[in-house]
Amino acid sequence: MPPPNTPEEGVLPVTMSYRRPREPVYSRRYSYRRTSTGPSVSPPPPVRLPTPPPAPSPSVPDAPRPSSATRRCSSKCQCIPKLDYQSLDYEVPVDPALQCPICHTPFHQPVTTRTCGHTFCSECLDRSLETQPVCPIDRQPVNPSRDLFRARVISDQLERLKVKCPNKGCDEVCTRELVVSHFDLHCDHTLVHCPDPFCNLRIPRADAQPSSGCLHKNTPCQYCGADVMIADLESHYDDSCSGHTAKCSHCNAIVVRHHMEKHLAKECLGREIHCKNMEYGCQVLDRRPIVEEHERLGCVFEAIGKLVLQRMEDRARIEDLEGRLRTMDARAQRAENTSTSPSSRPRMGSNSFMPGFAPDANIDAGPRTPAGNPAWRSPEDYMLVQFERLEAKIEDLQKMTWEFDGQQAVRQLNDALRMQEQIHELSNRVTALSLQVRSLAVNAQQQSNAQQRNGSSGSPSTSSSGTGGPGTRAPSHEDGRRYHSNPPPRRNSDGRGQHPPRL
Repeated sequence: MPPPNTPEEGVLPVTMSYRRPREPVYSRRYSYRRTSTGPSVSPPPPVRLPTPPPAPSPSVPDAPRPSSATRRCSSKCQCIPKLDYQSLDYEVPVDPALQCPICHTPFHQPVTTRTCGHTFCSECLDRSLETQPVCPIDRQPVNPSRDLFRARVISDQLERLKVKCPNKGCDEVCTRELVVSHFDLHCDHTLVHCPDPFCNLRIPRADAQPSSGCLHKNTPCQYCGADVMIADLESHYDDSCSGHTAKCSHCNAIVVRHHMEKHLAKECLGREIHCKNMEYGCQVLDRRPIVEEHERLGCVFEAIGKLVLQRMEDRARIEDLEGRLRTMDARAQRAENTSTSPSSRPRMGSNSFMPGFAPDANIDAGPRTPAGNPAWRSPEDYMLVQFERLEAKIEDLQKMTWEFDGQQAVRQLNDALRMQEQIHELSNRVTALSLQVRSLAVNAQQQSNAQQRNGSSGSPSTSSSGTGGPGTRAPSHEDGRRYHSNPPPRRNSDGRGQHPPRL
């Protein structure tokens, strides 16, 4: 039996308190698997935040803190905050069967109990088992070291769900199994450490360029004059700047200054815009609501636009067909030149399948090359014609093979029918012969029985006639007729020592 700290048996029972101040999320199951491998193991390195780091556990020594001169931002270090799976925004509603009954969010690292079959998030169940080692639903006892296992099917279903990136301003949508790598490595809005080695603050990855320097320096706002850090200018403009807004000259709406272009292009209700079918001839130019209503009711030039697009597609298709036709005409012309050339006609004979080969040709003249034949424009034309001939012969051979297969199948079918008829005829003859043999056997049995009866009835008369006593007479013709007309009843052959012949 393996020790209880092996992956097969679960996690080691908690021997030390891991209640500690709030810090980046680490899996509790992972933490006490790690601490069970040795008497003293350092915890994960603390995250470098502007606030003081949390106090270490008294039973575990703290890891050495790197100096500020050696700090660098890396995608593999602990400078990137952990992804909070419970705050993810899913693209479609999640099935309630895939939600944890404790936190009411989709499972993260789901574990299932062996005793009752209920599934929970690993972290949620750990917190529940700290209070009481029973199932939170049906209150059955649960042993964390033996009664928990990971359901791979549930994990696969969860990892295929579509989620949105949790960073503000990022519109990326991907599966849940890829959102971690996107968040940690690729998202431009993930907060990472400032490229300045002496700065402990965070900035978006898109702004963390070594050439830009530290962005956590104060600069006066150009609209309100307040001192704001460079990294917080965008949020300052959107939220707290008193002079960051301006009035739209078309609709008098109050708009953020650096969003004015987007407002004029897509949102302003007082700006005059053209109909989307302007390039097809529509001359409507009015305010946005009127133009949108005009497009909704149906612009007459929309049909013209569809016709123009269809005509462009037809023109492209016609050009493609014309190119194919020119290619086919060129091939047909080359084939015609080849067929009209006397030197290109194969001679009949045993080697007539080899184009250009003649048994009686002059050997000293050498093979006829495409360059020496004026009918060929180039060696490529010669090879093309040869390939076409081979393709035609292969097609003929294939047709002959199919015909031969069909004839062979018909011949086999006819032979099978003929053999079946012969078998039926032989069966009928065997049946007739068996009937005749049975009839002959019955007749032979009847004759033997008659002879036995005649022998048994004639023996007393013979003995009496030999003695010459009185009262005896010879059998007459009437006696024989009477015997044949009324034969005596047959006696049972059992006990006579004679066995009748068997058929």
